[in-house]
Amino acid sequence: MTRVSTKSIERSQIERFISNKDHGIYFTSLIEYESPDFIAKTLDKKIAIEHTRYIDEGHKKIERYRQQIIDSARKRFEEEIGVNIQVSFRYSRNPMDREHPKQFYIDMLFDMVNDIYQANKTRNFRVTTHRLKVENKYIDSLTVQSDTTWSNWQSSGAFLVKPANFEEVQRYIDKKSALVPTYPIDIDKKWLVIIAGIGHRSSGFRFDLLDGTLLSRKQFDRVFFFDNRSEEIVELK
Repeated sequence: MTRVSTKSIERSQIERFISNKDHGIYFTSLIEYESPDFIAKTLDKKIAIEHTRYIDEGHKKIERYRQQIIDSARKRFEEEIGVNIQVSFRYSRNPMDREHPKQFYIDMLFDMVNDIYQANKTRNFRVTTHRLKVENKYIDSLTVQSDTTWSNWQSSGAFLVKPANFEEVQRYIDKKSALVPTYPIDIDKKWLVIIAGIGHRSSGFRFDLLDGTLLSRKQFDRVFFFDNRSEEIVELK
């Protein structure tokens, strides 16, 4: 399977950003660069655009660990049962890395899914549990669906979108601002675009509540927060 490169993902996000009318500028082209990440052209200006993602690294580690467990359980199911199904797990708030080794959780997820599959395999089915016996303190509920042509296991569920921390935001600005002296000399404007809302708790934050008086744009002319899901733009004033 061919993996999408990081630069391709960044370009896709910036293309969506510059296509949005909320920033008030019409762009004619977008060029990938090293420093800045991109150079966008308008009819009369060259704008340097730095790309970064706002990520809660602590929660990102939790998400990565959980996904490793899901992927391992899926692989075991494919090898032992040999059937394509779609599975969605809704995790509880209880941590999964303190009481048991990783294999315990892999086997747990496999058994939960396999119990549902074995009970319903003679028909097409879509089963969603809700506080039934198959659940435990780590999984609030799960959905298993048989009517599919590909195997897809994932976590899902709503989460509380918290306000972004202004100190963390300033660190992102400071880090990227340090690169500005390396820009080409013919740049007219310098922008920083901070991407959030990538679909996980670790990237889901509100930026509309930030107090602009507590933050400095440093060497950037404009700083934007772009929600990758809703395509909402919030500018730091």
